[in-house]
Amino acid sequence: MNPKKKTVKIIIIAIFIIFLVELLGGWILLNFKAWVAAKRIEEVEDYAQTVEQLTIPDSAQIIALGEAAHGNKEFQELKLSVLKELVEKYEVKSFALETDFGEGVVVNEYIHGGDGTAENAVNNLSFTIYQTQQMIDLVTWMREYNDNVPDGEKLSFYGFDLQNPRTDVEYIKGYLDKTKAVHDFNETDTLNVLLEEDITLSDESTQNAVEMLKTVKAELENSREKYIENSDQEEYELALHCVDNILYCVDLFSIDLNEYGSYNNKRDELMAQNVMWILEHEQEKENARIMIAGHNGHIAKANGYYTSMGDNLNQKYGDRYLAIGTDYFNTTDNIANNSGRGNYSFCSADPLAAQAKFMDSQMYYLDFKQIDSNSKLYSMIHSKMSMGSLGEGYSFLMEFLNSSHRISEAPAKLYDGMIFVYSANPIETIEK
Repeated sequence: MNPKKKTVKIIIIAIFIIFLVELLGGWILLNFKAWVAAKRIEEVEDYAQTVEQLTIPDSAQIIALGEAAHGNKEFQELKLSVLKELVEKYEVKSFALETDFGEGVVVNEYIHGGDGTAENAVNNLSFTIYQTQQMIDLVTWMREYNDNVPDGEKLSFYGFDLQNPRTDVEYIKGYLDKTKAVHDFNETDTLNVLLEEDITLSDESTQNAVEMLKTVKAELENSREKYIENSDQEEYELALHCVDNILYCVDLFSIDLNEYGSYNNKRDELMAQNVMWILEHEQEKENARIMIAGHNGHIAKANGYYTSMGDNLNQKYGDRYLAIGTDYFNTTDNIANNSGRGNYSFCSADPLAAQAKFMDSQMYYLDFKQIDSNSKLYSMIHSKMSMGSLGEGYSFLMEFLNSSHRISEAPAKLYDGMIFVYSANPIETIEK
């Protein structure tokens, strides 16, 4: 064999062996951390509460519930469990989800007596993770609640995300058609380009649509009273914010998706603006508090990779923003992969989540503000520890790489409290 070829072959084999050793080392480290974290911490039982015992401070106006993974049943069920507590005990009248604003408007119409079914309303949500029985249960409960209370007590459903503007566009077109006696925008088909899945901002048709939206926004603002007379104030306010939300989308789409930091900074900044609008809109109706729900990475008060929505809200509202994170010890999570979706198992190695194993329901709530500052547990929540964090994308390397599905941070830096689940199960999406 040629000496040069032999040398190259040896180098390739050596690199491959090193790669395998690193993967094996990563796998061993993952499992070792999980084994260490599984040990019982007696002091946790002194502070552990059920979700029904959750208390909200008087100062809180935005109560945020996170989820360590989008694809688990338990975290979707918690949305409804926590919402019921907040509605019944803390006069919360609205729920906002990490879904597009316009999609939230459609669900809101249904829970206020609109046509169709809860399943239809849920299928309208563009994120597959929400097309589940758990979300149908939440929407059904909100509709049934509204059916049995007077108008001033009815609940509202919102979305605060901004990546899928199609439903916003459809709502605006319908609203402009309904109010054409005020001003007839006879070329609303110009907006149809924004209904497409792939929007190219540089296209002339897209630029025309954006200019039309700016014209619509100015017209709605300048003729506010006339539009309200020809619809009602709620429809008007929602339509105007749908316009704003599409313009937010355009702002976001101007950033390359591969520019992870810049894209997520902008997305979370704009989601925070949507949450601010929702709070102000509810307060105009004399509702002092709102509940929002999204991934832990968005609702957390800090994020190591970008400025999160929760960070933005915390900077503006301080203790009026309350963040409740969640975590699992073990999970089988339903995640998007190259061929659709699949179920994959992980361990967070979170020592606090491991304690859920010793609770009656294998779930508990820890309010960080109630923990004695002289306790070992207080020191734990203010020290970095491993926590689970799963997004919407799977790679086989996640089986070996710690950082691909865990974060290392002090829980009290991110949240005001956390709900821990010992073993989380995958969602099952409904067929359309």
